[in-house]
Amino acid sequence: KPKTGKLIEGSFAWLLKQYLNSVNWYSLAKDTKKQRELILMKVCDTIGNIPYRAIEKKHIIAGVERRKEMPAAAQNFLKALNGLFNWAIEQGLLESNPALGVKKPPLKNKDGLPIWIEADIEKYYQHWSLGTHERVWIDVLLYTGLRRGDAVRIGWKDVKDNIIHLKTEKSKYQTDVFLLILPELAETLKIGSIYL
Repeated sequence: KPKTGKLIEGSFAWLLKQYLNSVNWYSLAKDTKKQRELILMKVCDTIGNIPYRAIEKKHIIAGVERRKEMPAAAQNFLKALNGLFNWAIEQGLLESNPALGVKKPPLKNKDGLPIWIEADIEKYYQHWSLGTHERVWIDVLLYTGLRRGDAVRIGWKDVKDNIIHLKTEKSKYQTDVFLLILPELAETLKIGSIYL
């Protein structure tokens, strides 16, 4: 949340506080809120006392430029600010969105990471033996098929009778998933220090 102390009405910090208490904010997925709050709080640390109406497109472009070495971070920066400013327009607090029309920087690797083949996994296994966090991590991914964002959230609290139960989160939607712990993963979890 914006730093405590007296908020100046009309400041960026004031606007952010209103947004973080809005229905729009609460309707976002938990992981989206976490990511965007980190971004917006960092911005607030820098410009919190500046009037939000003084923020112009050139300032947003400068923020994107500062993140040019990390295009995904620049894109997330834009998404977070667009969400805030679009909400402010809906509330009648702004006439226009200064982030609107700011070009997203292209991602460096549009094709994503190369798909691992069995030889890659074997090489990884040779480097990270049973019992290491890294080995547990890859086996959780391999033997559950979960997205990274869901895999990092599972823990022993989600396991009952050798079945993992979790609610996956993608966008605003949640899906109940039940996964049998396969023998290969069970072996890893017996030996490895698990942060599951």
